[in-house]
Amino acid sequence: NLDCLPSLQLATELESALNDGALKGHYQPIIDIQTGNLVSVEMLSRWIDGPSGTISPSVFIEAAEKSGLIMPLTLWCLHCGLRESSQWQKVPENVSLAINFSTLVLTDPHLPEVIHSALSLWGLPASRLTVEVTESAIMSDPERCLETLNWLSDQGVKVAIDDFGTGYSSLSYLKQLPVDIIKIDQSFVTNMLHNVPDRNIVQSVIDLARNFGLIVVAEGVEDLHTYDELVDMGCTRIQGYCVSKPMSSEDLEQWCENPQWRKTQNRVKDKASNF
Repeated sequence: NLDCLPSLQLATELESALNDGALKGHYQPIIDIQTGNLVSVEMLSRWIDGPSGTISPSVFIEAAEKSGLIMPLTLWCLHCGLRESSQWQKVPENVSLAINFSTLVLTDPHLPEVIHSALSLWGLPASRLTVEVTESAIMSDPERCLETLNWLSDQGVKVAIDDFGTGYSSLSYLKQLPVDIIKIDQSFVTNMLHNVPDRNIVQSVIDLARNFGLIVVAEGVEDLHTYDELVDMGCTRIQGYCVSKPMSSEDLEQWCENPQWRKTQNRVKDKASNF
């Protein structure tokens, strides 16, 4: 099992995987609470290792960051995601693709050129791409990150702050950053029905997003009870197993036509009509 390999060997295997097609793109839907429509998908890389099974993303992403492979991995995600997005026939045309960018990638001076080239190659407008960054990534080098994110925003790329609430960012930076979306960390969402402090954090982030005029996404929504509570709290969008697990590009297209999804979508619309 590659999860147990030493870091150096794991990095070597990852480099090979990037070249031989062992990595696959999976996509998790994000839906708008008020309309029930699919509005975005988050791309998640999956490393399929044949007989050994799937290697945990947390393991190989850490190895990529330590070995200097994080930029090649992000480049692979960017091109794979944009290529597959450009080929979708059954996914609504305005659905955006969200890709995670680490600290090392976000502060790379060549990133704007890389993103511009990828969008041009696959013929997609900048508005179809969402860059997801964590609070900790921004705070590692605020000035450089602000410069990069401002460039992305000027081009029309959406900016999302991922895992919001787990970092230590200042509200003054939130005011300065060209942020479009705040994503509430799933650790708060998962326990909010049974944990008052977690629920209070979720409500506070929703209120903060509303005051800043931002979209707010609740991650890790596992059941309809949590979903119902989020609707009542004024959440904008949801993501999690309540809607769908991450899936392959082909499965995403089928999912968009799945009657079960339409049934869920109708329920979302009915619930949102009371919002």
